[in-house]
Amino acid sequence: MSPRAVATERLRRVLALVPWILAHPGEHLDDLATRFGMSRRDLERELSLLQFCGLPPYTADRLIDVELRGDRVSIRLAEYFERSLRLTASEGFALLAAGRAMLTVPGADERGPLARALDKLADALGASQGLVVDVGGAPNLDVLRDAAREREQVEIDYYSYSRDEMTTRRIDPVRVFHAFGAWYTAAYCHRAEGERLFRVDRVRAVRPTGEHFAPRPESE
Repeated sequence: MSPRAVATERLRRVLALVPWILAHPGEHLDDLATRFGMSRRDLERELSLLQFCGLPPYTADRLIDVELRGDRVSIRLAEYFERSLRLTASEGFALLAAGRAMLTVPGADERGPLARALDKLADALGASQGLVVDVGGAPNLDVLRDAAREREQVEIDYYSYSRDEMTTRRIDPVRVFHAFGAWYTAAYCHRAEGERLFRVDRVRAVRPTGEHFAPRPESE
């Protein structure tokens, strides 16, 4: 994956963490990592990044405060975010579209604070029934998400565009994410004996094996 794609995925994942932790202060790191389909090491890295998110001039009152107590995490938004904002219609629609796209990130709470805030924004804009955000779903997306969350090994039929061939592979899906208009799963491929990235829309079939895997050191 290109550095830009990695950065985009990290940003989406970090932003999806915020509303969930705000709604569940004191969440255990292991539970949070499982929900968002990542290793604990990756989660701790994203939380470290979150501490540097805010607005210029990036003083303490404009940064997100991440508090870790043992294995539990809480966050407090910067004082700046407590102020009421006056948005133009175009800004409101842009925020609504971005927020709804954020709800597609694995682990995001579709009935949580972000979703409720977006519903209120949509009502205010008169767009409660008129705005649909399509971020490129794929037929096997849900089953791969479930497999990554449950750490279940699956067998897939995968079409390789570059070689124009169909292959059957057994993979350990580590995470599922959206980048640049397509869904991907990062997984350990037993056929290739290494980490591989698979486009979900090229996965023709998924068969759960019932076998579970432990995170590999190189995946963390």
